[in-house]
Amino acid sequence: MKVALIIVGAAIGAIVLFPVAHWAVWSLILPQSPHLLAKTGHFVSVEGIDTYYERTASGPPIILIAAGGSPTRVPGDSTSAR
Repeated sequence: MKVALIIVGAAIGAIVLFPVAHWAVWSLILPQSPHLLAKTGHFVSVEGIDTYYERTASGPPIILIAAGGSPTRVPGDSTSAR
């Protein structure tokens, strides 16, 4: 019985502590603009959306679009692209 209470207490403690620790760690990391993170490429703004691109060789341009078909809109997120 005593062991079971210790296990339940540890589980409840972990459930409560994890979100607090997660918040504390991420609150210490300052957000950075993607423009500052881009070292070799450039950005072009198309209809208000910044798109990153790089020039690495000569010849015709190649545009790579990630597959997956996932929308840019996230349910409940008011800042998503529309």
